Amino acid sequence: MQDVDWLLCEICEAFGFPADSRYQFSPDDQLNEIYRSRYPRWKFWELGDSLELETLAMGLEKWLGDCGPKLFVIPLREIAERVTAGIDATVSPCKFTEG
Repeated sequence: MQDVDWLLCEICEAFGFPADSRYQFSPDDQLNEIYRSRYPRWKFWELGDSLELETLAMGLEKWLGDCGPKLFVIPLREIAERVTAGIDATVSPCKFTEG
């Protein structure tokens, strides 16, 4: 459970949300949806992002391996399961179910 809490805190920190809001995420949320809530398409051309997705992906590589764009469209539940399992990316490459 601590690993899931850590993951939620990392997501909040990456996107600039207060840590107390970490329990508002749903297991079915996807990182790209969280990103779009922060940077709606209609404002995208007015705002530059802070590389939240890229920074978060680099931090999660230890558990997930190099997932590329797949990381952004899988449910948080799968990311949390992988982090909780403590799988080392050097032993097991990124494998997520296709949704």
